[in-house]
Amino acid sequence: MKKIALLLILAIISGVLFGCDGMDIEDPMLENSIFSDNPTEENSNIIKKLILPYNKNNTLNPILVTDNLNSQMLRLVFDCLVEYDKNYKPILNLANGYEVSGNKYTFHIDTSKTFHSGEALSAYDIEYSFNMAKRNTDSLYNKNFSKIKSFGAISDNRFQVTFYDNYPECFNLLNIPVIKRNSSVKDFVPNGTGKYKLIREGGRDYLKAVFEKANIKEISLFTPKNNETYESCFETGIINVMYSDMGKTEDMGIGGSYFIKEYTQNKLTYLEFNSSNILLQDKNLRKAISISCDRNYFRTNLLLSHGENAYSPFNPTWYKYEEAEITEESYDISKSAFILTENGYQLREGNFYKGETKLSFRLLVNSDNSIKRSIAEKIKVDFAILGIEIIVDERPYDIYRGMLQSRNFDIALCETSISADMDIKDLIDGNKNYGGVYSEEVINAYNDFSEGKADLKGFLTAFEDNMPKVPLFFRNGGMFINGRIKGEISPTPMNCFYEFENWSFK
Repeated sequence: MKKIALLLILAIISGVLFGCDGMDIEDPMLENSIFSDNPTEENSNIIKKLILPYNKNNTLNPILVTDNLNSQMLRLVFDCLVEYDKNYKPILNLANGYEVSGNKYTFHIDTSKTFHSGEALSAYDIEYSFNMAKRNTDSLYNKNFSKIKSFGAISDNRFQVTFYDNYPECFNLLNIPVIKRNSSVKDFVPNGTGKYKLIREGGRDYLKAVFEKANIKEISLFTPKNNETYESCFETGIINVMYSDMGKTEDMGIGGSYFIKEYTQNKLTYLEFNSSNILLQDKNLRKAISISCDRNYFRTNLLLSHGENAYSPFNPTWYKYEEAEITEESYDISKSAFILTENGYQLREGNFYKGETKLSFRLLVNSDNSIKRSIAEKIKVDFAILGIEIIVDERPYDIYRGMLQSRNFDIALCETSISADMDIKDLIDGNKNYGGVYSEEVINAYNDFSEGKADLKGFLTAFEDNMPKVPLFFRNGGMFINGRIKGEISPTPMNCFYEFENWSFK
């Protein structure tokens, strides 16, 4: 069995820059079913029981929770105004319609929905929940409010939100769990509207279904003891579900019967160019570099297929990207050489030159990340075949980060988390544009797309023509499921239990 990275899931909507570096894959739903045809007696004991991991020592308030283990579990207990599916398509959850005027949206709240206490949902409950997330800087949702200008209930069934700017998927910023006003003051867990209610009874916490057609009526919750790990509990069948970032570097073998459902996270790995290097100001050279990057190798051999090739800053599983029907440039060193030759570069003794200047670049890499080191070595080998010298500059994370921020590199191998609203302005013209490569054509095309003046294809064409950065891949997250579960299991970057009502036992 392959060794698979099994670290607890990261923040789903994180906008922190250096994801797996500690700074700030149709495969997205890959399934590896390895159930035995004849389950052992030990396995059969868990067939009709679902046990989820949680941290009983962390808060169970879904807005204040900082433990992502609990955050995932609580998605079964609490709903939000808007959620999004595995293709980042927003879906109204607690509203049944909306009106729009510029950057202002007025939602028609579905007041037929009720809390577990039996009280009807009100727009004022949503306002209360939003205020709690905005006031608490440690909340996983606090960063959303940097883009929300104002919000508030204007009646029991109307809730209004105004954004600072036009964002491609602004609704995806409204995924804040909704709790009943003041319910957290009197209850160990706030009052929610989700399909399951969290109950504490006889020293035991569990989830109980509150909708009639539930296939799984009750879900047990378990926190490992001090000498146990979530991995060992999963392997022995004590818990039935684990979450993982599939692109991590620490591997461990996991035994037992399980299958995996994957989704593509909004974590982009890419090459950053330093505009201070005169050679790298040439968009034709940047395009040649992009075509010389073997994305299929990175994805298949280094990520073990747990990711998606990237040819733009946008997630290729995003429904709008798929609708754009873009032709993606594949790995082709001979084509790269042709581009360079056609644009005045000369090949002499196996190396390309621009005039008397040899094409030689220092590639900055975080040495603490083995996958990043392997990517850099592959680039070095392939570019040598092309005729470009790459000097790999491996630095520990702290030094790497400082050098990146001070532009002490020619090319840097970076990673960033892109927010679920698909706002990439910081990446191409803001705080994340570390190398300072600026393309007015790309900026204008992005603004036109964000404002609804042009479709996504126009931006993607401008980006490919200028290639201010070289996107390489997006990493997958995964849900490991142990036991005989069946149904439409469709985890999303926001909610591993998306459409959980479709789950059942075999």
